[in-house]
Amino acid sequence: MILRQAASIVAVDEKLAQHTALEKELKELKVGLKQTEKKKDELIEAARSQISDLEAKALIEVRFKQELEQDYIAYIRTITNELVKAVENLHNKYAVTVKEIESERDKGAALLDGFMKELGYE
Repeated sequence: MILRQAASIVAVDEKLAQHTALEKELKELKVGLKQTEKKKDELIEAARSQISDLEAKALIEVRFKQELEQDYIAYIRTITNELVKAVENLHNKYAVTVKEIESERDKGAALLDGFMKELGYE
């Protein structure tokens, strides 16, 4: 019984040690994250100080134009694909081969010839 309790205490101590180590690692990672964010902010400020308002405006306009063009191209591509699908659907629905047309024409001509013969025109 005492051995079981001792083993249980050892297991709990091991889990507590793992937990403590994980908490320490979490704190270190949070500190690293804060330092990284601070460094990023410093770099952004350094970059901002190196360009004028006019240059920043030009860069923003270029970026906006690129995104607008990409959106426009995607929109046109979507509409084009829809139109192609609609035309393909119509083609599949109403497509008639030349042989089918000629066959129908020959049947109509034969029927007309029969009527003409019955009426005595040939």
